[in-house]
Amino acid sequence: MDIYFKSVGRGTPLLLNIPPNQDGKFADADVARLKEFRQTLDQLYSVNYAAGALVEADSTRRNAHYSASHLTDGDEKTSWAPADDAKTGSFVLDLGKEQHFDVVELKETIEKGQRISGFTIDVAVNGQWIPYGAGSTVGYRRLIKGQPVDSRYIRVSITDAQATPILNGVSVYKTPASIEETDGYPLGLTYHSDRTAERANGQWNEEGEGVRGTSMWTKEKGASVTYQFEGTKAYVVATVDPGHGEMDVYVDGQKLATVNTQSPSRKRSQKVYETPDLAAGSHTLTLVNSKGDAIATEGIYALNNQEKGLFEFAQPTLAVKKGDPAQVVVKRKGGSKGSASLKLITEPGTGVHGKVYKDTNVTLEFSDGETEKTVQVPTLDFAGKATDVYDFKVKLLHPDQGSLVGFIPELTVQVMNEDQLPENRNEVDDQDPKLHYSQGWHHETDNKDFSNGTESWSSFNQVTDEEGKKHIEVTITFKGTGVEVRGVVDPSHGLYSVTLDGKEIAFEEGRGHDYEIDGDHYFSGYGDQRKLDQSLVNLQGLAKGYHQLRLHLDPALNDPQSSQSHPGRPIYPLRER
Repeated sequence: MDIYFKSVGRGTPLLLNIPPNQDGKFADADVARLKEFRQTLDQLYSVNYAAGALVEADSTRRNAHYSASHLTDGDEKTSWAPADDAKTGSFVLDLGKEQHFDVVELKETIEKGQRISGFTIDVAVNGQWIPYGAGSTVGYRRLIKGQPVDSRYIRVSITDAQATPILNGVSVYKTPASIEETDGYPLGLTYHSDRTAERANGQWNEEGEGVRGTSMWTKEKGASVTYQFEGTKAYVVATVDPGHGEMDVYVDGQKLATVNTQSPSRKRSQKVYETPDLAAGSHTLTLVNSKGDAIATEGIYALNNQEKGLFEFAQPTLAVKKGDPAQVVVKRKGGSKGSASLKLITEPGTGVHGKVYKDTNVTLEFSDGETEKTVQVPTLDFAGKATDVYDFKVKLLHPDQGSLVGFIPELTVQVMNEDQLPENRNEVDDQDPKLHYSQGWHHETDNKDFSNGTESWSSFNQVTDEEGKKHIEVTITFKGTGVEVRGVVDPSHGLYSVTLDGKEIAFEEGRGHDYEIDGDHYFSGYGDQRKLDQSLVNLQGLAKGYHQLRLHLDPALNDPQSSQSHPGRPIYPLRER
């Protein structure tokens, strides 16, 4: 959709560049994509939240043909213009109530010529005007796409024009979730670009990528950047990378933390540090290269809303025993001056209300100085398999009195049997002493495919004697009511038998990963494509107490002469409970 907003959204035709095939037809894959494209457009334009909205302009030409109400009447033959000869002007749309949107459309009366050469768009969030978009030309049509926002009022300001601007329409839309644009940071925070920071003690290299399109990095030990901001809290945005290292964080000259920006993979625009709550006022935040490894900064976000603070959940996920209430904790951070309220609602996920949870819709009232509340959201004791896990969402909406919703506006509650709860799971890796291996196993300790670097595997080719090939196996003794073995599936992996407490277990749906031969299903590490961290064996609902699990690479199920027969790294990592 990016090409759409950069062409149609800027008043020019859209060139799809889809050629026919040798039969003179579009390829099936192209047709499918075109249908998806049409569906997305239909969803985008299904509701115009500005239709019939009230409009108040700072000035209007003294002519009935140019009323401000024409901007939202849906008639392209009617127009608005500011007072005679004015080349600037502004108007405010009142949508009637708070709406959730992310696209604002402007249209000039093009038969009068393309006149506008500068404009800005602001949205009202908790009583403050927040910049939302800007541009130079409008022309026949201009689409301004930002991150999703909840607002009732939109202000459009014409900052420059070649002649008196004349507009014939303003519309407001919401894109489908699949093409939403968001930088992941709450609207209402103040962004301070890396380009505004004071650099010292070393060379910083600028780049054209980042949370707002810029960043800079250094490998010089001691090199620093200092940001100045107003408010009660700040958030450091950085790039993490396998080759990056540590940065020291100072606030108002005091060292508060050392942040490690090394990561297994490169990721832009990560929130790597959050300051504690600060006294309202002016502050400095300094980042210093600690050891001479690369570090990068993309700017900071500051909270500056007269100590009203922001609301967020204490955590993004919560596991609950079915039938028990979910203890949902809401925190007020970055200030708690004055009273404030917000909505807490539930929405279905894989579980629905009435089956997995009771629908909850409450208003949370925070008094002056209050920083935390706990809300009980009831869950239900649903029927099903011992391994069934369902989830639902809890959301925070519509904070008032100038407060904001923060970085965790949505909580996923997972509802499950007690045995499935994380605190009742004991995880061990493949090289734990609890696992007992037969001869012929290969143990790796530096495999970068896995988070802990370990992997254990075997094949018939690893064992030299014929008798040993009959007994390639791994055994674990555990205490609990269930066990799950996780590992890798791969085209070169084979089949194995599973024995629990001396009894062979037949494969059934939900018991792990399988392979079908002549209608029969077997436990297997085989897969058409290599995939990490797959559930190979999953046995639940066992009697309480000690159990012994054995995985055996059975020659009766595999070809001992083939190097392709392989148990599939069957025990990385192994989780027991």
